[in-house]
Amino acid sequence: MTESEKGGFKDAAISYLDHLYRVAFHLAREKADAEDLVQETYLQAMIHYDQFTPGTNLKGWLTKILYNLFVNRYHRNKRMVSLDRTNDETGASWMDALGEEGGGPEAAVLKAELQDKLKEALGGLPEESRAPVILVDIA
Repeated sequence: MTESEKGGFKDAAISYLDHLYRVAFHLAREKADAEDLVQETYLQAMIHYDQFTPGTNLKGWLTKILYNLFVNRYHRNKRMVSLDRTNDETGASWMDALGEEGGGPEAAVLKAELQDKLKEALGGLPEESRAPVILVDIA
């Protein structure tokens, strides 16, 4: 790789900084963790530049690196999101937050039934699919 090719790659890659940060923050939910993921993404992209095919989807390639880093860092290190995770502000689990408006005994029975079905459905998903569903749709 020539210096001009590497310089062009760097310029093109930096143009996706905002996109990568938004994705990282959506996954990590913490500013510092998102910043670390983006920084590591660019480091890995520069290290493995030779694996990128010029003219293909650089944004997609960088996003895939970021996602793989997230999976490696958070899922394989046993930092998987727990189904019983609690809300940091209220101390309530996401299951407790379902149907908080009340509704009497019928609502309580329906809530318990829904919680059981959700836990069963989420438990049936592969580990790599479960975390994104919890992070995006439930948390």
